[in-house]
Amino acid sequence: MNDDLDTLLSQDLLQPPTDFSYRVMQGIKPLPMPFKEAHALHLSQPAPALRKLAIHAAMIAAGLLGLSQVVGFVFGVWVASSAL
Repeated sequence: MNDDLDTLLSQDLLQPPTDFSYRVMQGIKPLPMPFKEAHALHLSQPAPALRKLAIHAAMIAAGLLGLSQVVGFVFGVWVASSAL
């Protein structure tokens, strides 16, 4: 019953042609870069004050969320250890 499987597993794996990667890469077309992303690549322009404020607010919110996760983990370990 396993003879077919044993025969299949004893053979070498499928080998792709030597020019396989070249043919695949030739088939890939580059995507056009949207205007907003192209404009965002110019880092020499200073960011507006509102954008800086939004970035700082997001960093503070992410820090508070992370801190709440750590406190919740420590509280869970404390509750589990006190039940013993």
